[in-house]
Amino acid sequence: MKLDQRQIKQLITKIKQYDNIAIFRHESPDFDALGSQFGMLEWISHNFKNKNVVCPGVTNVPVGYKLFKDYKATIIKKPFLAIVLDTANVARISGKEYQEADYIIKIDHHPSSDHYGNLNIEEVSASSVGELLFYIFKHSLLKKYSINQATARNLMIGLVGDTGRLVFPSTTVNTVNAYLELLKTGINMQEIYGGMYAKSIKEIKIIKHVYENTKVTKAGLGYFYFKHQDLKKLKIHPDEVVKYLPLLANYNEIKIFASITEDVSRGIFRVSIRSGNIIINQVAQKFNGGGHKHAAGAKVKNIKESKQLLAALDRLI
Repeated sequence: MKLDQRQIKQLITKIKQYDNIAIFRHESPDFDALGSQFGMLEWISHNFKNKNVVCPGVTNVPVGYKLFKDYKATIIKKPFLAIVLDTANVARISGKEYQEADYIIKIDHHPSSDHYGNLNIEEVSASSVGELLFYIFKHSLLKKYSINQATARNLMIGLVGDTGRLVFPSTTVNTVNAYLELLKTGINMQEIYGGMYAKSIKEIKIIKHVYENTKVTKAGLGYFYFKHQDLKKLKIHPDEVVKYLPLLANYNEIKIFASITEDVSRGIFRVSIRSGNIIINQVAQKFNGGGHKHAAGAKVKNIKESKQLLAALDRLI
């Protein structure tokens, strides 16, 4: 992976310059958002002593909470450097305290025109920010610094999460090489996979709801809803629904699949969209969203608008 040396120099200069560093990620985090956030924290803490490094927004995170339960949210001391990971657009940053930072560094792998950082390190060829951070940390300009096991564990969680265990189209030779190098640190993949993919008996009812409520159009759009009453009945947080979207993958009749989740606390319906080989992010962008070519998200105001989005995806097929 070819990275801009000037950007790497600027990144390390700013990390050295600030005693207080806050690492942000996107709202409704997935494994890559969390893995890269805590991977960055571990790398800085390991290589730069006496830095006050915090991760805003770590509380009330249902996705992968067992993997990250040891991390605690702490107060951001000023002045501080903000590093925002895995977040294409300003609107998705979890924790508006980033606005108070003296300097903002954006590190992301999503296609985006929202270059909100003072320094923007963006690499769309990376499968995940976990992979991107690995190559940043291994850059020749940073060879005096090391990737310890705690850093590797978190980066691996991000890489595995965003590639579906190395099977999504975003997986490249660089991804596999990063995976192998992270393995060499001695991380426990059984522990990682167990934390990421372990299921409870409660989830049988959730999976049943997905399959019983999935609709498939003639064109090949598969989708299901989780309305507020469904979430309440099944005792599931809106952030958790996206975990069940892969249940619709690998069906011959389904070309694009989506989940629509009512989020009463935010007053919106959140839509997660996936596809095998059809580019979907352009449709997502028309509905307050965006993302990758084959994995994107959007936000709509109500059921009527969600149907408009589904119709647009159906036409796309």
